[in-house]
Amino acid sequence: EDINVKRQKNLTKVFLKNKTSKYPLFSSIEFNIHGSCNRRCAFCPRVDEELYPNLNEELSIEFFEKILNELKNNKYKGRLCFSGFCEPFLHSNLVGLVKLFKKYLPNNRLEIVTNGDYLDELIARKLFDNG
Repeated sequence: EDINVKRQKNLTKVFLKNKTSKYPLFSSIEFNIHGSCNRRCAFCPRVDEELYPNLNEELSIEFFEKILNELKNNKYKGRLCFSGFCEPFLHSNLVGLVKLFKKYLPNNRLEIVTNGDYLDELIARKLFDNG
């Protein structure tokens, strides 16, 4: 028997059914908001383009809003991060994602992990001004 099965059953019993638990189910959620990156860093799976190719796809605003609404309804108190194996600044509406985050989870922390290639004073100010 898989040793994780018992652990998963206990997790469900303790955390999902116990609404009075002082511990959040997740303390951190990481989003891969775009399907590509402009670099091939040695520590990243994208270093091998054949195994991990760049894809021209991104997280939709509508789907992200649905996720945020569910997190808000469940009183999520953890952190969100735009990271994964992508460059977040390649998303066509990064500022819109930040606005939605602040609308639904104004007291939570949002982090953006970037290589900095697309970051300049104008975009930094837009992001700051929008949350």
